[in-house]
Amino acid sequence: MEKLIELRKQNKTTQNEIAKYLNIARTTYASYEQKLSEPDIKTLCQIADYYNVSLDYLCNHQRNEIDISYYSSIAKELIKKLPLLNNSNLIKLDSVCDGLLLAQ
Repeated sequence: MEKLIELRKQNKTTQNEIAKYLNIARTTYASYEQKLSEPDIKTLCQIADYYNVSLDYLCNHQRNEIDISYYSSIAKELIKKLPLLNNSNLIKLDSVCDGLLLAQ
């Protein structure tokens, strides 16, 4: 939880204050900052609420989005459908794509 110390210092909060807000021992909170243990999802949500940040921000999660702006409209439509396919159909699609590429 890299962000915990950073957020606490930015907000001029002590470990005691945040632990009291979370209704946990200061040592428990300190163990989160020291990466000795990890908070459960409920506690993560409480921490995010306390600092008014998203869980993505708190957990340092970044979405890896692909820039499809230069793709054709047909390619864009295909890309939008990919998440709707199950794993079996994705494997079939991959095979079809390989065949089409070889035929070009």
